[in-house]
Amino acid sequence: MRGTLGGMWMILALLLQANPSPAPGALVAGKDVAAPRKLAARPAPFPATAREHGIHGFVVLDVIVNEVGQPVDLKVVRGNPFLNEAAIQAVKSWQYEPTVVDGASRRVEVVELIGFYSSPAEKVETNTKLARDAKEPAALRVAAIAELVPAPPKHRKRVVEALTVLAKDPDAAVRTAAARALEQVGP
Repeated sequence: MRGTLGGMWMILALLLQANPSPAPGALVAGKDVAAPRKLAARPAPFPATAREHGIHGFVVLDVIVNEVGQPVDLKVVRGNPFLNEAAIQAVKSWQYEPTVVDGASRRVEVVELIGFYSSPAEKVETNTKLARDAKEPAALRVAAIAELVPAPPKHRKRVVEALTVLAKDPDAAVRTAAARALEQVGP
């Protein structure tokens, strides 16, 4: 779990580079401070309509966490109309550890990735495809790599094959994320 969190830091930093104007008065997680630790984070329920239509993937949310650790402003950076609201509602219920800097609680802007998959195989397939797609932003490709790390053992061979290819990707961020993921997954 700790290694996955390290990969998520890289994802957050890359996603925030794509959105260089932070919310006024908020520190930026992965840039100014570490991302706030989640104290309570229930998974987002898979919307029935999305499941019925075979819609899956992840939603990227830009979240402002207030001084007491509550998400107060959420914006969809990337998603699907069938999944967005479920992701927003789930994250709204989360509780973060307040971020304290020099003795004062501070607002923090953090990026959250919320996944929706009907099976582990679908999660591996979707994230492998996204990670390999050079037309996608590097930050999303890195996020997809992080999603591959906790794949169940029966999908390990496919994950290792994908990560081995990605460890030679032309994009340095993708290469680094894949190499770190390979260390966590093993040969």
